[in-house]
Amino acid sequence: MSGRKTAMLLLAAIAVTFALALGAAGCGDDGDDKGDTAPKNGVPPQTLIGAERSVERAAVASAERAKDRYLPGRIEMRAVCAPPRPAPLPDTPFQLICHVEGYGSAPERDTPTYMTYEEWLVPVDAEGKAGEATILGQARIRAWRRKDDRLNCTNRKVRPEQCAPAVPGQTTPTVPQGEAIP
Repeated sequence: MSGRKTAMLLLAAIAVTFALALGAAGCGDDGDDKGDTAPKNGVPPQTLIGAERSVERAAVASAERAKDRYLPGRIEMRAVCAPPRPAPLPDTPFQLICHVEGYGSAPERDTPTYMTYEEWLVPVDAEGKAGEATILGQARIRAWRRKDDRLNCTNRKVRPEQCAPAVPGQTTPTVPQGEAIP
């Protein structure tokens, strides 16, 4: 056999061995599309989903404590929880930080109106069960609903900088991105 054929066969053997090793290690798509049950950064997906539901329930309850005549309909919360870094040790409790965005329904609109966002903490016990969420910082969505009830920010009856939520550490509110000052 010539050196070239030997080199090609050797490369092919290495490629097959590498592909088999990746398959055995669980890398790549296994094609079952039933959802991944492997922990992501040490946190099972069921725990993240449970934490997101806990945060959404608590955020809606918090926001409903403030009335808003311009967004009287259903309040919708969308939460995303991030796994802790570094990954928690097995069988130890930890906390998840969740980002929540609030949306309200106006009477004559089909699409929900964005209000603002909040950060929440969710404790997770040693078995991976999400506990009751607590707000981290201010109840910004509830404060925005009170401000909207006073100023009618939903229908743009005041200047946008009056309705924009204050950024922590900043004395004057900022104009939300994509909006111009009239």
